[in-house]
Amino acid sequence: MRVYLLYRLGLWLNALLPWALGVRVAAWGGAWHRRVCPADRAIVRSNLSVLLSEGIAENDPRIREVFRHFGWYLLEFFRGHRDDLHASISGYHHLLSAVRPRRGCIVLTGHVGNWELGAILLARAGWPISVVALSHTNPRVNGLFDDQRRRCGVGVIPFGPHAAAGCLRALQQGGVVGLAADRDYGTDGLPVQLAGHRWIVPRGPAVLSLRTGAPVLPTFFTRSSSGGFALSIEAPIWPPAGPWTDGEVMTLTQRYAQAIEGAVRRFPTQWLMFKPLGSVTP
Repeated sequence: MRVYLLYRLGLWLNALLPWALGVRVAAWGGAWHRRVCPADRAIVRSNLSVLLSEGIAENDPRIREVFRHFGWYLLEFFRGHRDDLHASISGYHHLLSAVRPRRGCIVLTGHVGNWELGAILLARAGWPISVVALSHTNPRVNGLFDDQRRRCGVGVIPFGPHAAAGCLRALQQGGVVGLAADRDYGTDGLPVQLAGHRWIVPRGPAVLSLRTGAPVLPTFFTRSSSGGFALSIEAPIWPPAGPWTDGEVMTLTQRYAQAIEGAVRRFPTQWLMFKPLGSVTP
């Protein structure tokens, strides 16, 4: 209940405060998260050390920046229904060329920048997009997130045993399916190399692509130092035609991981991953 009430308070402030003040309050919220969650703070420090190949001190300002970005992510997401969302877009032609009738495409991302706003921006551009979303432990908190996604025109496919069927249905209707693939929340993930470390990611994106023939487009929505946003859509990764093997699932999954690693290395303080890099178990 306490978590839900904190979110409700945040939503109330978000609706009340002007943007500039909201940004400051969100940054304060991120700083509060950093102070009260030493375990998350230690994980962020460890991950930055791995990504940047350098020792990161406990008081390194880049650690604080990660938590500020997390606060901004929440602020931006719950303002996503407003009309003032603008971003520069690169690689839009990749999306235009990838979708076919009765066979959509898979937009693959990680917890980098604001993945939720990336989906919202595509929905605003007229794309029928649905995202696979992990449910929050608190059903009332989960409702806040799913209601906001739907309010912004983004369909929700709950993570779980029926997610694959929902993804297949969306792709067969020529839609776009959004997947965050930098962490496996199931039990059958695959080990890949990420920043030189063994890391478990989901096999689902590769299996879905191979089963349907739908290409995977690595896509990332990030913030610039000036406060603007950028949506980057990379060239599609096409699955091989015909019967496929576990080896092809592994090969595709590693390619997806490399695309995510590229984004994470470009924007290390925007990677909102609170699980230690190098973990071998999901």
